[in-house]
Amino acid sequence: MPVLLLSRPPYVRWAVASLIVIAAFAWDVSRRATEPYPFAARTITRGTEITEDVLRWEAVPRGTFTLPALDDVHALTDIREGDPVTSSVAGRGSVIPSDWWAVPIGLPPGIARGTHVRITTLDGVEVEGIVAVAATQDQFGLATQGAVAVPEEAVSVVSLAAAADALVVVVAP
Repeated sequence: MPVLLLSRPPYVRWAVASLIVIAAFAWDVSRRATEPYPFAARTITRGTEITEDVLRWEAVPRGTFTLPALDDVHALTDIREGDPVTSSVAGRGSVIPSDWWAVPIGLPPGIARGTHVRITTLDGVEVEGIVAVAATQDQFGLATQGAVAVPEEAVSVVSLAAAADALVVVVAP
């Protein structure tokens, strides 16, 4: 009658593998796996220049955020106290006045955010605007729609013309 010889389970290998996993986890959550990142020390209103006196640096896990350029930038939106200062809320370019509205408009790719433009409707109405969201082009050549900020009194006219595809956006060379 055949006898089955069973080998002993590899307890030592399991213990070493478990210790490696525990050490890797401890390394990941330790202070060495963090980096300083800017947070708003107080509420920053849109258009305010972002300087060191309005920032508080805190340690965050490495790779959580990409550090934005903080030289000569202003708040693109209102930033509440304690919020991280990311490149989407701090940037260069023209400041859009707080009483203006952004209207989605088909823009050609390449017109940067903050560029001053003139919108002319087919009815002959001319409105000054600022590019709030730049149009982009994906890898297949499809363009996404941008947005232009216009004064509150022109929102209705520009919105209706944009919906009817009855406007032209003019950019100075």
